[in-house]
Amino acid sequence: MSQQAAAEFLEKVETDSELKNKVMTLGSGASVEDVLDVAAAAGYQFNTAELMAAGKLREEVSSSAPGGELSESDLDAVAGGAKGATIYISRNSVIISVW
Repeated sequence: MSQQAAAEFLEKVETDSELKNKVMTLGSGASVEDVLDVAAAAGYQFNTAELMAAGKLREEVSSSAPGGELSESDLDAVAGGAKGATIYISRNSVIISVW
């Protein structure tokens, strides 16, 4: 189990359409355990705390882009060139944002 595995899972959710669809079918009422089950089925092993830490770090990194510039994936999403899913995890719930 590791935060690195959780970070890799979050990255894979954004780039792998099959995994993204599995996460999106969980819906916004999914539990953290539901997300962990999908991750485990895909070969990723981590716990809730590691997933939360990876998500927080990912958010901090993306919001600290130099000069407030958008990343390539952000630009694609704004331009309609990509659809993705972002997983937000709080202590008791999971929110899956589809864009």
